Formats: sequence, structure tokens, C-alpha cells
Amino acid sequence: MVYPALLSQVAKTFRERIPMDTHMKDFVEYKDCFVGRDAVDTISMIIKTTDRNLALLLGRALDAQKFFHDVTYHHRLRDSLNELYQFQNFSAIALPEVAETASPTDDGLPNGRFMFIKYVLQGENWSKWAPKEVVDSVSKEERKRQEAIFEVINNEREYVNDLENIQLMFVEPLHNNEIIGKSRRDAFLKEVFNNAHELLEINSKLRRNLLARQKENHIVHSIGDIFAEIVGQFGPYVRYGAGQPYATHIVNQEISANPEFAKFLQECERRPESRKLPLHHFLTSPTTHMGRYLLLLKSVLEATPEGHPDKDVLPTCISSIREVMANVNKAVGKSDNRLKLAQLEKQLIFSVGEHYDLRLRDERRELIREGVLVIKKGTDVEISVFLFDHALLMTKKKKNGYLKVYKKPIPLELLVLPNDRTAGGAQRRMSMTGIFTHSGKSTTGASSLTATSTPKSAGVITSVHDPNKGYPFTFVHLSHQPTPYSLYAASQAERGFWKDALEKQKRILTERNRKFEIVTLVDTAFQGPNKVHCSAAFEGKLLLGTEQGLYVGPEDSLATRDLPAEAVARKFQRVLDLDRIMQVEVLPEYDLLIVLSDKNMYTFSLDVLDLNDMEAAAAARKGRKIGSHYSFFKQGVCAKRVMVCAVKSAALSTTIKVFEPQGTAAGAKRKGGMGGIGKLFRSTNESLKLFKEFYIPTDSTSVHFLKTKLCVGCTKGFEIVDLDSLDTQGLLDPTDESLEFVLKREHVKPISIFRSDRVNKALQFVILLAEFAFYVDKLGRRAKGDWIVYWTGKPEAFALKYPYIIAFEPKFIEIRHVDTGELQQVIPTSNLRCLNVNPDRLHCVMDSVQDYQHVFRLHALFE
Repeated sequence: MVYPALLSQVAKTFRERIPMDTHMKDFVEYKDCFVGRDAVDTISMIIKTTDRNLALLLGRALDAQKFFHDVTYHHRLRDSLNELYQFQNFSAIALPEVAETASPTDDGLPNGRFMFIKYVLQGENWSKWAPKEVVDSVSKEERKRQEAIFEVINNEREYVNDLENIQLMFVEPLHNNEIIGKSRRDAFLKEVFNNAHELLEINSKLRRNLLARQKENHIVHSIGDIFAEIVGQFGPYVRYGAGQPYATHIVNQEISANPEFAKFLQECERRPESRKLPLHHFLTSPTTHMGRYLLLLKSVLEATPEGHPDKDVLPTCISSIREVMANVNKAVGKSDNRLKLAQLEKQLIFSVGEHYDLRLRDERRELIREGVLVIKKGTDVEISVFLFDHALLMTKKKKNGYLKVYKKPIPLELLVLPNDRTAGGAQRRMSMTGIFTHSGKSTTGASSLTATSTPKSAGVITSVHDPNKGYPFTFVHLSHQPTPYSLYAASQAERGFWKDALEKQKRILTERNRKFEIVTLVDTAFQGPNKVHCSAAFEGKLLLGTEQGLYVGPEDSLATRDLPAEAVARKFQRVLDLDRIMQVEVLPEYDLLIVLSDKNMYTFSLDVLDLNDMEAAAAARKGRKIGSHYSFFKQGVCAKRVMVCAVKSAALSTTIKVFEPQGTAAGAKRKGGMGGIGKLFRSTNESLKLFKEFYIPTDSTSVHFLKTKLCVGCTKGFEIVDLDSLDTQGLLDPTDESLEFVLKREHVKPISIFRSDRVNKALQFVILLAEFAFYVDKLGRRAKGDWIVYWTGKPEAFALKYPYIIAFEPKFIEIRHVDTGELQQVIPTSNLRCLNVNPDRLHCVMDSVQDYQHVFRLHALFE
């Protein structure tokens, strides 16, 4: 049994029964809150009444003692499903018979007795304010219009009173007394009250003009001209809105740290002119008042007849106010976002030896969504999840309020959702083997998705509700070993919010950072064991080296795009019947085709590219064999000479032969009159002539051409070779202490080195290892300070398409800016192999459906 007059009993039962949930208001999510309509329903049941007004008044007696408050501190309890709207015709409130000294009980419940004593007139309407004979003299439609205009004027009068009270109740007492320390008093007042004095000046003029118009006649003819004169001066509201979140924050801080300030605010709330509203109400009043204009002026406009001057003027005023309101909301949103990010940065703690720079102070950073979700690892683990514009962060809340990073933050470029088709471009056709794979088919083209390269505990990628677990949504953290996550939301709606937010932000980020796209060259010609290993292009032809020979077909993807698989296969003719062609290179100026087949290096005339499958076997026998047991070769220019370096690499040593191509211009050689296989017998000249040969006492994996020297990548790092003396020395300066992180590391795997001097013209090199990248200058000393990039995966090849470094690893392509190292784009792939790192070609191959291989070109969108 609850005695309705005892506020403590009502409050206790109310707290137990009121339904709590997450709700949205003005597109902002508030957690653990209740709806005004539910509050009135609950109080009605507690005191067993059907009088909703009585229940509402009792509720207002509860919030008068700060038992609860409106989430934006704007108003008292209202019997409404949407707190944005107000009861405009309710004109009375009940005053509880509670002593001024009444305070909450020890358990935080309101104290005192509630008695329904009397009604106090809160406001008037036009029909009660104007003389009866005036009211009776107008039509029903005009009365409605006058009521709307009267509310506009009353609303402005009350609002300006609030602005005046800010100065009289808060600013002046705080400035003239020792409540705030003198050294920080002026700064505090400026940060909290911002430019409220400017708003007072603007709206005092508006109030003055409106009241003057009202005094002219009980029937106000128009107000559009008054607003048209003033709306252009509302710009200071944007500045005020921008400072509002921080003002609220420092007020709360001051309340916690300064008892005198907290006492001062309590005393202000007891003053009649404050209407028992807290300082927060007065601080947020200017921004909410702009939205109130839109509602009130719309009501006036709707009640205004055609042909009236306000019918033309008010829409323009409303449009201008709406534009100001949009700018205010944008400014408030940015400031609130910066404040939240700054607070979050202070709350984050990391495990020993770990630190992840989320760049939360970056001006572009944005907190999209936050909430508590559950991850299941034997037992339920409650985690606080934060979705930023660039990453997803999972944390565990500590008892002291700090947030410990639970898992490494996931850049959104590396977060893959089921059915994600945003990363690779419109022409991508692939299966996400190792990330998501198709486990079934349907007539609609949909498929179920399962994680394949992960433990069974990862489960099925599903959105089916398990009543024992919650509402799951799943994604994968793309890396060398992709990691799936299933997070459980408390409700289906919350899961929907998270999925929508992730998908939307992924889409925004993908479109914003999209630098490259996949353009299919051929994806239905090479199947099963005929694996594609390398590529080249020449005169519109695409050359593909495979397990079963060298194939030539059209380089233009449009030539095969709409053809069936059999027709595409016929477009690619095998011109050389050789096993395991791992490299192919075209030297047009020397009429040379260089092929590495099963570790044997051959040269052919370019005429071989015009042969067909019937002539492939004979053509293969007529090639000139340069040598055997070669691991790889590399063609380039050094010291103004065209060179081909053939590398024989073993576990403990490497022999490198440097050849120079011989012969005349390709045009002269290809004008002969012979046809078919006869073309291959026209020249017996030596195709490659040995220029230099040298030895390196370690296994070598790459060769790079500098301006006058060679750079060889080996287990010792990068070695520089002088082609005149054949002396070698390490690229990195061993005396540079800033390079100890790599000099003292064992088992480094150097892959590539690129020259980078486009920005500041200073000669620098970006060193690309399998684990990370960094810069050195021409003397081998560390350049660009602490610049270093740790690769997300384990790249096997690199390309430089300025200004982007492209890292190729089997499960994805990682694209970063060469100057900043910032991750720009990630394209998920399946068993990717890089075929050609020429920046003008960038050919790759990956697994596709039905055991086909998808050969594609990485196309730059910024050219």
C-alpha cells in the first residue's frame, strides 16, 4: 500500500516500476531513461487514480526535488511521448505543501507531503487577455491566428526574461563575489556564459518591437516584418551553441570541486524568478529557443489567410531561422564531439607495453556511436564499444571509471561485414575465402556466410536471435590471421542501430578514401592447376605466365567482359609451351621477350607473341637459353644502361649476373617477310651479353636499380653494389642509433626500396620490409624523424603509385600515403598474388568462384 501524500513512498515505488530503456530525442541517444507518458502512467497506477493531471502534478513535485530531470534540462515533467512538444493550453500547476528546507532522504528519495492545494495561473491566452468585445468581433479563423501571435509574443517575453536572469542571478553575483577564485573568475564566466550578452541585446530589440506592435491594437495585424528585420542578426547564436557543451562540462566540474559554487546554484534555484530550474536550463535555453521559433511561426503561418503580407514574409523568416538552426546544431555537434573525445582520451588505459594512437584530438575525428555490448568468451563479458569515423574500439569499464582497451582498435578499412561489397570496386567478383565463404546457394542469389579460417567457436555469421544470448551482429578484423567477432546487443533495435551505423560509416569511409579500384582483365579463362604466376603487357596484348605456358590475349577487359567462359578461354592463346613460367618481361626496343621457366631463363623474339597454340611447342624449343637455376631476374636502368640482373640464390650465398640486352630496334626486326614459326629463325645474335658478375655471401630476395648502383635485398638487409669496383656495403648507416630498431633485429626480410624526393626535393628512400617501413636519406641515416609504418598483414610485394604505397598480401591489398603513412584504403582479396608491380600496370590475380582465377588490374582513380 502506497500513501500518495508521502513523496518518499511514491518515489520508491516509482523507481521500481518505471520502464527504463534507450530512447532517441533530436537524433541523440539517451540511455537508461523513461518517457513522460510512461511516468504519468506509472504514477497513476501507484496512487490508483484516473486523473492524469493529478498524476502529472505529483510527478512535478518529485522532479522539483531533483528526483529526476529532463535529459536536456529544458522543462518539467510532461505527459508526452515526445519531450520536444509541450502542453500549450495547460495553465495550472499544483504547489506541494513542502517546507523550503525539505531535502531528499538518506537513500536519495524525495521528502515531504504532497497536497493538491490550489491552481496558480501560469499564463494567459489571447482570448482571455483581449477585451471580450474584441474577441467576439473576429472570426474563428482570425481568433486562431491571434492566439498563435499572442504565444509568439509571450514566448519572446519569457525568453528575454531568462536572458536577463542569466546576467542578474548568475553572471553579476559570480563576478562580484569570491565564489570563484579571482585568478580564473573572468575565464570561467567567459567560458560558461560565452556571448549571452549579445543574445540579450538582439532579443531585447525583438521583444520591444513585438510588445510595441501589440500595444497598437489588441488585434495584431502582422509580425512578419518585425522578424524579417531581426533574423539576419541571429548569427551570434552559432557561436553560443558551439560553446554550450563545454560550458555544461565545466559547470559540472565546478559543482563537484567547489562546494561554495554548488551552494550558490542551490540558492539561485530557490529564487522565484528561476522557477526552480537549474543553471543548465538557462544555459541551454538559447539553442532550444531557435527551434521554438520554427514551431510558433509555423502555427502563425498556417492560420494566416492568403493575400496577407505575413503569408509572403514568414516563409522567408522561417527559412532563415532554419538555416541558423542547422548551423547551431552543426556547431553544437562538433563541440560536443570534441569534448567527448577529449574526455574519452583521458579515460583510456592500456595494457603494459601497449599503446594505440587513435588520434582523438584530430579535428576530423568524430564519435559516431557508443554503447555497452556483450562478447561471449565462456562467460559473458560486458564491453563498452565506441565507433569512430575511422575505427572501432572495444573497452572494459573499470570500477574507477577508467576504460581499459579490450582489443586492439580496428581501423574501419580493416573491418569486414558479411556481404561487404564496398572495398574493391564495382567490377570485383570474388569469394572471401578465409574471411567469409559461401556455404549455400539460393534462387535469389543470397547465401549464408560462415567464418572459415577461424576456430569453430567463432560460430556462424548470423543475425538470428538466440534468447539465451541476445541479438548478435558479426564482423571480421582483417589481418594476416582474420579474427571474427560476434557482439550481442540487448534488443533487436539496438542491434539494428549498430549494424546501420557500421555499414553507413564503412560506406562513407570507402567512398571518401577510395584511391584504387579493381578492373577485371580475365576471370573465366584459367582454372584448376593452370595457376597464373606473372604478367606483362605489350601493344594491347596481355601476357600471362602460368604453370602450363605463356598465354596472350586482349589487355582491354571490355573485349571479354560479356563473353561466356569458353569464348574467353579462346581469346587467350598459348604461344609458348613451357612449364612454370614465373616471370615474363618485354623489352620492345631490343625485340626481346625474357621468360623464367622452371628456373631456366630464356629469350625470344617478340614475334612469338603472334603465334598460336599449334606453334607453341616448336616456339618453346627455339628460345635462347641464358642460364639455369635462377631464382628470379630483374630488368631496369642503372648508370644510363639497360640491364637485366639474373639471380642465383642459395641459403648461404647469391650469385648475380648482370646482362645487357643486344640487338637492333624492334621495328626493324619485325618488318621481315617470313611468317609463322619462320619468324623465330631470323637472328642468331646474342640476345643478352654478360656485363658484370658478383657474389654476395647470403641469400638474396630482391634487386633494385639506383641511379649509379645496384641495391640488393638479402637476409642482412639492403646491400649497395658499386658496378665499377663490385664493392658492397650496407645501405643503413650502422652508426645511426635511431636505426637500432632494425639493425639489431634478426631475420629481417627486405622486399622493396623506392626513391621519394617529390615533396621537399631532398633525396630520400622509403625502405619496405615485410614487417614495417621507414625512411633513410642518401647517406643511409634515418630520415623523417619517427616516421614508421607497421603493416597490418604480411606483404609479399610492394608497388609505388605516387603518392601511395601499395602492399600486397594474400588476404588484402593495403594502401597507405607515402608521405604520412596513413592508411587510405584496404581491398579484401582471396589468396592474392601480385603479377606485376609496374605502377602503370599493377596486375594481380586472386581466387574466384568455381576454382577460376581472377586476373585484374589495380586502377588508380586519382589520375
